[in-house]
Amino acid sequence: MADLEELGLLEKIEPYRHAVPYCDRSGAVIEPRPSSQWFCKMGGTEMVNTSIDVVKDGSIRFLPERYRELYLRWMENIRDWPISRQLWWGHRLPVWRKTDANPEEASSWVFARTRDEAAEKLGSPDILQSEDVLDTWFSSALWPFATLGWPHTEADLAYYYPTSLLSTAQEILYLWVARMIMTGELFIGKKPFDDVYIHATVLDEHGRRMSKSKGNGIDPVELIDLYGADALRFALAREAGQRQDIRFKPVKAGKQEQVEQARNFANKIWNASRFVMMNLEGYAPPAPDNGGAIVGGALVDRWILSRLAITTEIVNEGFATYNLDDASRALYEFFWSDFCDWYVEAAKPRFAAGDESAKAVLWFTMERALRLLHPILPHLTETLWQALPGAKEAAGCDFLMQAAFPQDLPYRDEAAEAEWEMVQEITVAIRNVQAVNNLKKGGEAFVAATNPDVLESNRAIIEFLTRFTLVIGAGPSDGYLQPTRFGDVRLPRPEVTPEELAAEKLRIESDLAKIELDLAVLNKRLDDPSFAERAPEAVVTKTRTQHAELLDKQSKLTERLGQLSAPSAQ
Repeated sequence: MADLEELGLLEKIEPYRHAVPYCDRSGAVIEPRPSSQWFCKMGGTEMVNTSIDVVKDGSIRFLPERYRELYLRWMENIRDWPISRQLWWGHRLPVWRKTDANPEEASSWVFARTRDEAAEKLGSPDILQSEDVLDTWFSSALWPFATLGWPHTEADLAYYYPTSLLSTAQEILYLWVARMIMTGELFIGKKPFDDVYIHATVLDEHGRRMSKSKGNGIDPVELIDLYGADALRFALAREAGQRQDIRFKPVKAGKQEQVEQARNFANKIWNASRFVMMNLEGYAPPAPDNGGAIVGGALVDRWILSRLAITTEIVNEGFATYNLDDASRALYEFFWSDFCDWYVEAAKPRFAAGDESAKAVLWFTMERALRLLHPILPHLTETLWQALPGAKEAAGCDFLMQAAFPQDLPYRDEAAEAEWEMVQEITVAIRNVQAVNNLKKGGEAFVAATNPDVLESNRAIIEFLTRFTLVIGAGPSDGYLQPTRFGDVRLPRPEVTPEELAAEKLRIESDLAKIELDLAVLNKRLDDPSFAERAPEAVVTKTRTQHAELLDKQSKLTERLGQLSAPSAQ
């Protein structure tokens, strides 16, 4: 200040408040200290241009897709890269100078792989190597090929390079991913990988990064001790979508909700497998992977095989596009609902009767389900597969991890799916009416069906699942009513008190109120001209169908409410 004033160069003095940076760990003030650094030229170089081209032409794919644009934007505006660091550990820079040379002069330094090479280039034995080390990211950028023996051997490099996938975090897209691509193109002349999957980040329940200093982290070993490694793996996979964030709840009172749900799913698989093996004792499956030989003729068999084919398609698509959440949810829904809740329950009488067709479909579905589940629940599925009769012989291998992953299964059957959907909805309606009205099982259930032939051919299944005798017809007009898409379900009304009658009227009024709210939403959507113009045709059709179904249900419930309000109902 004094020197500036003396020279007449000080124009004015103003107070200025600025942000003082502090170290997170030590709490000390961070003082900036300018110093000479080594830089690697970036912009306009062949290394950078090639690394842009391989992404633009699709040779390297980013998932989610939006990271492609972020990568290209950074690369096309890239600055020179400071590659030196003043640290104790790391790869020491291979640059040398004479002992008496000025270290601030760039011309004082030479590159050399060894001390002898440097001495020869400098013409003197009195030399020093720079004490700086390479930037961590420069060293890490060499990882795809340096770990394979480069530059000393090419055998592993030729076999493993490039790899198919890099899975990494979003915050090191520039620090690491871009630089691996650049160094791969520069030193090897090839891209290092085909796909870059930016995986989801596990955050705490409030959306904050987990941190030791904040104390909001979760110890995965604790969760594994509580629920098992497979449960933790499935819980994370089920939420690892391309939205990029997983909000993970803490362990409270010795419980973690998300992993506990996954543990329950693992238990479901275990218990279902025990039932399957109990019914398949001594069963010998057909020849290796000869799925076509076991297709059953029963509707429920054709339906579960069709659902298996659909699930296989969804899972393969989920893995191919790195949508692990889609794959996980499809597997959960298939095994818990389709296989356990419906197929196994519906087929129990056939298992008890020794039906070979039912056994064949049961074995095949279980074995293929274990294959599909294996990448996400490896320990559980390997254990169960080892115990499944004939699994090794049918697959032609000793371990599930060696078995071929299911691809396209030729079992899609839309007719079976449609017919079984009717059986399901009628069954659920009978159960609902019985449960809501606390009726005793064993009576009659009347169904005015739109397709009575399907109900008749599946009468035994519906009666077994509901414990009601199925009567195809309108039934008593004053019975408990449950409208469905496939016909009205009525259960006869027992003698009721005025209080019970009032309770049912209240229930119907509540259902009508909900329908009115749902109709208001659909009406607003359908009344908007832009909806029909911009929405996909399938979405518009589905919305109109839902609207029509709600109107029909509203009409029937209104009619039923009127019956209950009539003097004869009192």
